[in-house]
Amino acid sequence: MARAAKQGRVAGPAGAGGGDGHRARLRERFLAGGPAALADYELLELLLQFAVSRKDTKSTARELLRRCGTLAGVFLQPGGETADTPGLGPSSRLLLALVRAVMTRALAVELQSGCRISAPEDVADFVRLELGPQPRECVLAIFLNAGNELVHHDRIAEGTVNQAPVYPREVARLALLHGATGVILAHNHPGGQCVPSRDDLELTRTLGDTLAKLDVRLLDHLIVTPAAVYSITAGREVHGGASRSDAAAVPTVSPTVSPEMSR
Repeated sequence: MARAAKQGRVAGPAGAGGGDGHRARLRERFLAGGPAALADYELLELLLQFAVSRKDTKSTARELLRRCGTLAGVFLQPGGETADTPGLGPSSRLLLALVRAVMTRALAVELQSGCRISAPEDVADFVRLELGPQPRECVLAIFLNAGNELVHHDRIAEGTVNQAPVYPREVARLALLHGATGVILAHNHPGGQCVPSRDDLELTRTLGDTLAKLDVRLLDHLIVTPAAVYSITAGREVHGGASRSDAAAVPTVSPTVSPEMSR
C-alpha cells in the first residue's frame, strides 16, 4: 500500500512537480510559437534538457550566454572555454558539440561540388563553424573553377595557438590537381582578434604571387574567429546569409587579385 502510494506520486501528471511543470510549459511554448516564442536562454535551456533529465538547466543556460556573449557563441567557442561552467556535464558538452557538428555538416552539404560562390558571404557561415571553435590555428582552402564553382575544399594545415604553416607551392599543387583557377584561403585566430596580422598580409601577397604565375587567382583570404569573419579582399567583416536583394551591397569575389594582394 505504501509503495503503491509513493509510485502514484512519482508517476503523476507532467505538470504536477515544479520542475516538470516548467519543462512542460517551455516545450509547449516552443511547439506553439516556434523559436520566436522563447528567449535565447530559454532555447538553450530547452536544448540542455535533452542531456539533463531532472536538474534545472536555466542557470546553466544563462551562464553559458553570459560567458559566450551570444547564442551562436555557445556553439562556436572551443570546448575548453566552457568546460568549467556550473551544471555543464559531459552529456551536455557532448550535446553542444553534436549540434555544432550537425550545423557544420549541413552547411558543408550546401557547399557541394558545382555550387557557385560569388561573394565571401557565401562561405562565411561555413568557415566560422568549421574553424572558429578550433583551439589551434587551422587553414582551409576552397578551390573554384573559372565560373567560381566549387571543385574542392579541405583543411590543409594545423599549427599552434598562434601560427600554422602554409606552403604556397602546396596550395598551388592542390589547385592544379583539382583543376582550379581560383582559391579562397581561410584560417582562424584562436585568440579572438578578427583582424589580419602583418604575417597574414605577407602570406596573402606571397601566395597571390605564387598562384598568379600558374594563372590561378587568389580570390580572398578570410580571417576567422568564433564571432566574426574578416575578408582581406573586401577589407571588412563579412556575414553569412547575404540575400539576393543585398547582392549589390556586398563585393563579389573579384576575378583578379585585389590591389592589397598585389603589393
